[in-house]
Amino acid sequence: MTLGLLGGTSYDIMEGDDLDPQLAYFTLLSALNHGQGFPLGKFRIANGDNQQDIDLSPLANDPNATIMDIINLINSSGIDVEARINDQQTGLILFSKVEGRSLTVVEADSGRTARDLGLFGSPDLLGNMMVLEDALERNNTEEINICLETFDGALDRVLLERSDVGARINRGETASYRLLSFELQVTGQLSRVEDADITRVITDIASAEAAYQAALASAARMLQPSLLNFLR
Repeated sequence: MTLGLLGGTSYDIMEGDDLDPQLAYFTLLSALNHGQGFPLGKFRIANGDNQQDIDLSPLANDPNATIMDIINLINSSGIDVEARINDQQTGLILFSKVEGRSLTVVEADSGRTARDLGLFGSPDLLGNMMVLEDALERNNTEEINICLETFDGALDRVLLERSDVGARINRGETASYRLLSFELQVTGQLSRVEDADITRVITDIASAEAAYQAALASAARMLQPSLLNFLR
């Protein structure tokens, strides 16, 4: 089993293989890979326009070298990256301390240190495309497959997010239709309680008008003026 480091930025996490037993800062490098260790060479970390080669070869001859030694070398590289053991203690997290930068890790020599450590590649799509371009130019099948796995993982995350957004949209539309139905019901109930009965109103108005006209006619008949009234 390789070291299985994790690499990440502020937005994405690239996961490597889990370790057994769990990592601690004092875990010996010689205890990894089922106690066989692995060759240590150079790998290159690029954080935006800044890059730095991390040389682990001096640790290869040190039987007391630990995970903390690798972390210290990375954190002291001066390119605004930070490495630490993840919360599950199954590997390391490598991330950029500056948002918006592409973080990439590639081999800096003919070895395979970055790949053995599980660091090779990039957690963001733009960085991964740059790593893939270089791997294609060198026709390195293993590196190409690592990049393709990252793209597959990113696609899975996009599909997962799309399904989550789709489910939320469906719930929103259902709630909207339900509110519209409630609005129609409430409007109908208010109409039955508050609105006037048009048929009854028209009948009452017609009755009132007929009574008014009858009253006027009666008054006219009762108060007809005579010639004597006119002369006065």
